[in-house]
Amino acid sequence: MSRYIIVAAVDYSELGGAALDAAIGLSSLHTNSEIHVIHVDPKLGAPKEELQIGDDAIAHSVAALDRLEEVCKAHLERYREERGQPQVARLSTHFRYGTPADEIVQLAADFNADVVVMGTHGHTGLKRLVLGSVAENVVRKAPCPVWVVRPKQRAEVAEVVDAIEPLCEDCHAVRSASNGATVWCARHAERRRISTHRYTYGYRNAGDGGSQSTRLGARG
Repeated sequence: MSRYIIVAAVDYSELGGAALDAAIGLSSLHTNSEIHVIHVDPKLGAPKEELQIGDDAIAHSVAALDRLEEVCKAHLERYREERGQPQVARLSTHFRYGTPADEIVQLAADFNADVVVMGTHGHTGLKRLVLGSVAENVVRKAPCPVWVVRPKQRAEVAEVVDAIEPLCEDCHAVRSASNGATVWCARHAERRRISTHRYTYGYRNAGDGGSQSTRLGARG
């Protein structure tokens, strides 16, 4: 049986940790998964082609791998405590130096990865060039799907994409109160009338412990 290969990029930020947690959770959905966790140091010193592999560089790499391994162990242990034993057939750590996006993509290619998981701060404008360019470049270059983990932002959505409104709290309240039977609040119902949706099938627990499907009509 072929393994489901996940590459997880870690930069020791909060979102890097969230990406590692997401990779561990994703691996548990597959019976034969393998996670390759990578940290890239863009500041090791000379350009890669000029770097002399001496004792200092080797010691730096060993220390970096030790740190990365400890981080992975901590996340695996936390997952075990909160959700049970993670179903990971193998977890390997990789330290590389160079351009982060290029090294992440290269590792994905090296292992014929099924998916890359990484974080992004999701900024626009000047901040995007600093914080989002790695994720953008990985998405553009990767030979496989890329799962970009980012914080859930409601109030700030409008600042990220001008055409997107933030979540309407009234709509959210209506959905919660009706268990999804009513989707829009009074303010949005008229606007959404020409762009309705339909629940094709709804699933509910049957008396025998199974499930049955029911056709639901269009909702405004």
